[in-house]
Amino acid sequence: YVEHGPLATMTPEGAASATIEPAKLISYARQICSGLHYLHRNGVIHRDIKPSNVLVADDEQTLALTDFGLSKEIIAGEYVKTRIGTYHYMAPEQMTGGKYNSKADVWAAGCLIYAMCTAKISTRDAVVMFTVRKSPDFESRLRSELRNMYSEELIAFMLRTLIEKPADRPGSEEALQEVEAIIKKRQASLYTPREE
Repeated sequence: YVEHGPLATMTPEGAASATIEPAKLISYARQICSGLHYLHRNGVIHRDIKPSNVLVADDEQTLALTDFGLSKEIIAGEYVKTRIGTYHYMAPEQMTGGKYNSKADVWAAGCLIYAMCTAKISTRDAVVMFTVRKSPDFESRLRSELRNMYSEELIAFMLRTLIEKPADRPGSEEALQEVEAIIKKRQASLYTPREE
């Protein structure tokens, strides 16, 4: 039992009424990447990362990945081809019926972070990132939209998880390391040494 239920229903009527504050968003991103890294190093890909499959604990600080109905065990270097998942969060290689591996989960995590940044967590507001990402001005528009609330490092990280070619997209271990580096930098900037 998880008090607040899925991330998708944290606000009334299941619609995100506001973006998530930076500190909480970075923490959520770290937990999602950590969960994926745990799965991937144990030979499992989730294949259905989305707001309704991420549970929020009663403290609103702790997340848990859930619903492993579409998950699959794979060995290192193996690929799968089954076109399965939730349309809005499917990686390009999944969407087109190509072969894919655990990096498809990283794309979905990037879509989820985007949804939290832009207050599009509810299903009715979700965008099909595979289509949106193809816009030539996607990156510049996203930076313009988010730069007043989120750091350039966080925006750049999200964009890296949404790289179309899997070979250029970070894996979950690299993604986790990047988020942890952002957290350390943020903590360092908030720390002001006390004058003697």
